[in-house]
Amino acid sequence: MSQLLKSHIFLQQFAPSKYQALKLACLKLVEAGMVCPGYFHGMCRRELLSSTYLDNGIAVPHSVPDTRSEINYSGMIIIQFPRGVNWGNNDRTFLLCALAARGKEHLQMLSHLACSLDDTDLCRKLAVTEEVEHIYQSVTRLF
Repeated sequence: MSQLLKSHIFLQQFAPSKYQALKLACLKLVEAGMVCPGYFHGMCRRELLSSTYLDNGIAVPHSVPDTRSEINYSGMIIIQFPRGVNWGNNDRTFLLCALAARGKEHLQMLSHLACSLDDTDLCRKLAVTEEVEHIYQSVTRLF
């Protein structure tokens, strides 16, 4: 599985809506070379199937299988939203971990993230930290 790079962690971001947060996430994935622009439509379609919100202020958006051809290589970006983004169902996202993964690799990535970020207090701290290193160490400790 691809390692998370510190340069793929973005702090102090703002998005007025879930749609805008997904748009920003896809833009960052495209800028990193992980995906092609068409991946965004797959992320939106996946979100319509069921929410990618996990728990503790964490959302893990990814795409539907038929847009995986838009993926150049597997990886993830993390975007911090200290004010939070309304993710629906009274859920507020403070850390968005956008995945680009071919095949079943996204299940492994989701599992690692769920284990790494299952601590409510840790997630509260990560939502407002000003240190990329803090998020990086917390997310990669189990990879």
